[in-house]
Amino acid sequence: MKKCLIFFITFFIIGVWCTGLAGAASYTYVMGNSSYIDVSATADPALVMEYTINPGLSGLTFGLNVGESNTFSFAQIGTSESWINEDDLTPKTIIAYVDFDNPDITQSLNGTSVGFAGELLFNQGWTITWDGPVTVNFGTGGQFVIALSDASYESGWWTGPDGFDCIAATVTHLADPTTNGVPEPATLLLLGLGLIGVFGIRKKIHS
Repeated sequence: MKKCLIFFITFFIIGVWCTGLAGAASYTYVMGNSSYIDVSATADPALVMEYTINPGLSGLTFGLNVGESNTFSFAQIGTSESWINEDDLTPKTIIAYVDFDNPDITQSLNGTSVGFAGELLFNQGWTITWDGPVTVNFGTGGQFVIALSDASYESGWWTGPDGFDCIAATVTHLADPTTNGVPEPATLLLLGLGLIGVFGIRKKIHS
């Protein structure tokens, strides 16, 4: 009797524990292959910006629990212009589009690029400043925040603004999307055996 009691209680505890583990799995993010940066507003007259998306971005996969973050390289950006002119000092809008395969969404982030020059044009360069992190809602209840790092380049005296800097992306997972909550077969089996054991014990006690 005592051996049966220990056996059934053990299976019940294992079943409940496995059910908890199934609910605690991290959410898996998968990056898509359609990310880009719209720099059309930086065409002349303005400081012409150029970019290259990180070639390893497509298919990048990472899992996050609630509250966890992941930072990765998004793009290289800069200009090939050799000199700052007056029109290059006007701020222009750039828009980054970050593509995800999972969740299936493309999120835009707005930023501003502008050139600068010191007194007598001794040192020159540019900066890109993003408006800020964007909260993204997906699925039913799923939520994450995405942010891009600012970028800049400053030259030495009389050498122009031509140079590039890296933009990093950071994804912070805020909430899991709700699911149908279907347990795995192994979890169902263990939980079922545990429940059978409990009912069996109660029947023996009352008989």
